Amino acid sequence: MDNENRKNKDWVILAWIILFAFCLRLIYLWQLIDAPDFIALRQDLDVQDYQARAMLSGDWTVREGVSDPHIPTTPYYRPPGYPYFLMIVYWLFDGSYLAPRLIHLFLGLVHILLIYSLSKIVFNRIAGLCASFLVATYWAFIYYEGEVNDPALFIFLVPCILLLIYYAVTKDFILYSFFSGLLIGIYAIMRPNILLFIPFLSLWILFFFYKQKKSIKSLLHIIFLIIATFTVILPVTVRNYLVSGEFVPISTYFGENLLIGNSEDADGVTPWLPYLQELEGTGNWSVWHYDNVVKGLGKYLGREVSHSEASNIFAKMAIDYIIHHPWRTFLLTCKKAILFWSPQEITENKVVEGERQHYIPLKYMPRFPIVLSVFLLGLFFLIKNIFFNKTSKDTNINIYFLTLILLFIFTYFASFLPFFVNARARVPILGLMFVIGGYAFSEIRNLLVKKKIISSLISIFVLVLLFFITHIDIIPYKPDMCRWHYDRADSYLRVGRVDEALQEVQALMSRPERPMTYMPFRLGHALKKLNYSELAIDLLRLALSPDPSEQPSMYREDIYYHIAALYMKLKKYDEAIKEFKNALSLNPKDPRVHNDLGVIYKEQNDLPKAENHYKYAIEIEPNFNLAIVNLAELYIQQKKYTEAIELLENSLKLQPHNIELLYNLGFVYHNSGQYEKALLYYEQVLSYDNKEPNTLNNIAMIYSEKNDWEKAKNLLMKCIHKNPFFTLAYANLGDIFYSENHTKKALYYYDKGLETNPEHIGLCIALSLLYTEMGNPEKGIWELKEVLKTHSESINLWFTLGNIYNKSNQNNEAIDIYNKILTMDTSFIPAYRKLMEIYIDKGDVNKSLEIFEKAKQNIKDPEQIESLSSLILEKQGNTDK
Repeated sequence: MDNENRKNKDWVILAWIILFAFCLRLIYLWQLIDAPDFIALRQDLDVQDYQARAMLSGDWTVREGVSDPHIPTTPYYRPPGYPYFLMIVYWLFDGSYLAPRLIHLFLGLVHILLIYSLSKIVFNRIAGLCASFLVATYWAFIYYEGEVNDPALFIFLVPCILLLIYYAVTKDFILYSFFSGLLIGIYAIMRPNILLFIPFLSLWILFFFYKQKKSIKSLLHIIFLIIATFTVILPVTVRNYLVSGEFVPISTYFGENLLIGNSEDADGVTPWLPYLQELEGTGNWSVWHYDNVVKGLGKYLGREVSHSEASNIFAKMAIDYIIHHPWRTFLLTCKKAILFWSPQEITENKVVEGERQHYIPLKYMPRFPIVLSVFLLGLFFLIKNIFFNKTSKDTNINIYFLTLILLFIFTYFASFLPFFVNARARVPILGLMFVIGGYAFSEIRNLLVKKKIISSLISIFVLVLLFFITHIDIIPYKPDMCRWHYDRADSYLRVGRVDEALQEVQALMSRPERPMTYMPFRLGHALKKLNYSELAIDLLRLALSPDPSEQPSMYREDIYYHIAALYMKLKKYDEAIKEFKNALSLNPKDPRVHNDLGVIYKEQNDLPKAENHYKYAIEIEPNFNLAIVNLAELYIQQKKYTEAIELLENSLKLQPHNIELLYNLGFVYHNSGQYEKALLYYEQVLSYDNKEPNTLNNIAMIYSEKNDWEKAKNLLMKCIHKNPFFTLAYANLGDIFYSENHTKKALYYYDKGLETNPEHIGLCIALSLLYTEMGNPEKGIWELKEVLKTHSESINLWFTLGNIYNKSNQNNEAIDIYNKILTMDTSFIPAYRKLMEIYIDKGDVNKSLEIFEKAKQNIKDPEQIESLSSLILEKQGNTDK
């Protein structure tokens, strides 16, 4: 009866523990839903999500900004088990990102019960309750259950495997061995290092049955276990062979990971190497880019290399390093062994320590030192009770099962030492460590029950001492909090939450330590695309190392180029020129720099300098079409049509089918009035692309200039039919109808054009003038004011608004607008002219002369000043008459 009561009491306590665990997990999950990477997953998680969804949909298109890993046509780089699991979950729950997390949460709650069962079998019910409470409240279990990644499954599978093996041998039930083999196989296609456990497990089974004189039985258990394991692995192996023709049992990441763990630059925790980064070639590093690494290796070797062969080459390099550097390998292995048990959470796909510190309840939950300290105290009690005390009923221990648990912990730990360690590496064995930790608490409880106060106080003191000792960083490790902010900013940007991304960017930039240069480099380029130019400049400057020798000159030159391009976009031309010159000091033959300098000098009206830079860019890169077109446009601006034609014809000799060059040559002939030749080249463009809108529009303009209105209109309508969002065609068609006095049709096409581009300044001006001409200036004024809300810098819009006020005899409003224009551009002569006309018409010659004097101070062109002077004389003459 007492046993029954205790059992019922245990289940009540377990129910409360599970309820508490559920509440903790629910609090965390509630916050996680709003996390930037809830959908925009990071690193391995991102690729696994892509793979799972692609397997479901059949669409293997990658998103912008990442390399194609070529998963359907190559052996698996990463083990495919978790993507298979995700695929099933997404299929059942319509692709929900919450679904795998909820399943993880459920498995985590079951894990608490499994640990209770393990502890009860090995030790006792009190140890089971203590261990289950530790599991329920340990932060890492809560955290990894919220990740769309495999540790949550490992946490669940490990006790399942061990319990099945235990019942298989104690009940001599071979089917349980088969089931445990299936689970090991499932585990292996997610993380193959568990296969190292099979030889030790086989020896344990042999020993267990040997003691019972059932050696043949042990062989059957082992055979069925191994058959089941490889039954799961075999389909993966077959699939890899079918897509590649190579024998790859599970995945090809073994060689690369072995090299990362054993090379001159290996540090035991960093999951990349400068050598591999150099092979990758694009400056990126993640599982997305392994195909680039393989291609880079092939380029280095001068031949094509398969994924499997690359893995073998990397593995041989690692083994060669181990053989030739045994002492350093030994020291590095010792370092990895110590770091495996570090009190710090070593960064992996994410900066785990940053996540722990950020979220409630994780920040308040026990950390790894509690795991290690109770585990060590449990080992102390085990050694004491097994080797120095006669085991009593109170401390009855299942030695065989305990040995199996310790074997798993040891082999799992050892399996990571040839590679590198991180936070998630130790997670699958934490539950087993809590089993032994729970035993430590049960022993302290026994001492208290027996009223051995001194022994219990000593045990508690030892636990506290161990707790403080396990906080010591034997090998210091500092999590990269800059990367934590970078990851969050990047994920926020991916899901379009720009304001929150900007907060993370500011937090990154305010860190006392310098971030790794790739972080501000990538964020700078991302914000450049979003037109946060000033912030992008600051980030790109941060991407420049204070020590130039730390970065390749080409990398630094590229950063200087992009900083200059941003200044150029902001029209800060002096700063842009300075940065372009910094770029040229590192690479004098960058055609991009010379082209952009040409653009700046053209804007500054220094046409000879612009021409020289365009020419130099083309000399460096004869097929640099942007520079060719820019130089041609410069020639057109100066009416140097012969030079433009010669330039484009020479370029076409190198690229005879280049549509851009053909179009621009037609455009030069068009501008020079050689319409037949222009049509010849425009027709060539249409022979390659019969929808090309600019070409159709320009042909229509040629016929318009020839007064062939019908043909022009037909071509523009054809252009609109093929390119319904090409605004210029609507504008030109409206202009033709306007010139034919078809004002309603003109109005219709102007309106349609604005539908395609509501902020098109030219169309807005045309439409407002048309409304004014039709006797509705108020409508014209309204149209202009609407566009000015977003284009207040446009002088042409303001000038048109002033003109409409002027024509509507609203002189005071017109004067205000013209004066506003002169505050924006003191050299804008049409505004001076209009103001002078208004005041002369009002008979206020003195005010007109005052404006004229102001114009003389701000306009340097004598011809323009002469035209204003003539205006005064002309108006005065008319007045005298």
